[in-house]
Amino acid sequence: MPISSAARDYSRRLQDSRAHQVPKAQYDFSRFEAPSGEKRKNEKNNPNALRVVETSARELRNASTRKWLANIAVMALIIVPLAVLMLYSQAVLATINEDIGVKNEELNTLTGEYTRLQTELEAKISLKNIEEYATTTLGMSKVGQDQVQYVNVEQGESVTLYSSSGESSLMERFRRWISKTFGHNRADAEIG
Repeated sequence: MPISSAARDYSRRLQDSRAHQVPKAQYDFSRFEAPSGEKRKNEKNNPNALRVVETSARELRNASTRKWLANIAVMALIIVPLAVLMLYSQAVLATINEDIGVKNEELNTLTGEYTRLQTELEAKISLKNIEEYATTTLGMSKVGQDQVQYVNVEQGESVTLYSSSGESSLMERFRRWISKTFGHNRADAEIG
């Protein structure tokens, strides 16, 4: 059986593609190998080339020590201001507590003074003290029988107004004029 040309082309393309593929189990370690003398010179000029850097244990310790010191410095920059702030707030709090104590002492003193003055005021305005002051200083005495006058109101109820000034008021004069003018006519009318 003859093989067709299409099958031959397919077979050739398949072989070509397999030839360019790297097997899965194989790796290219050539980039990680230590370069020889001439390769090293070319790699120094080529910045994209991978280089193997050998570090000693001492350099690794120094790097970790530097990192540790940097962490401590950052923590110190955070902790020290917080500690200073806390000490300052405690100092302010102590000052305020001292001021409160002084003000409480003043309050106690003023409360005692208020109580003393209140007691003194009550003593001065007691009835006994007022009576004593009236009799000794003002010369007053208690009400006796000779000071009492009885008023007899059986005579009738009447009110008499006295003007404090010698002249009568305009209203009073007007009332008298009407009384004189119409009072005589009224008397005449009652008689007739």
